[in-house]
Amino acid sequence: MKNYEKSGDTFDYINGVTAVSSGDFVKISGVIGCAVNDIAASATGPVMVLGRFKDVAKTTGETWDQGTAIYWKDSTSKFTTTSSGNTLAGRSTSVEIAGATTGSLSLNLM
Repeated sequence: MKNYEKSGDTFDYINGVTAVSSGDFVKISGVIGCAVNDIAASATGPVMVLGRFKDVAKTTGETWDQGTAIYWKDSTSKFTTTSSGNTLAGRSTSVEIAGATTGSLSLNLM
């Protein structure tokens, strides 16, 4: 195909003024992505917007069931099951107890 550019699992993230480390999650408008590499302040780098991720920071006190809708909470830089005021990120891929501080999820470009 002459108009094919690349697969849709990454975005080129135009970073602001704060450096981003590989594995950090960022919000690009209404899409959540995970930095593939370190991205220096004022630089551009790839972020994954599709795929499964483990050991992501979750809001303590919440129980996650497989398939539960998961949201990104800007104020804490953690994932949550609370939709109000947060950005839909994907679905839980594991069962997590309320006391767990991490979980697994599948990012879905929405």
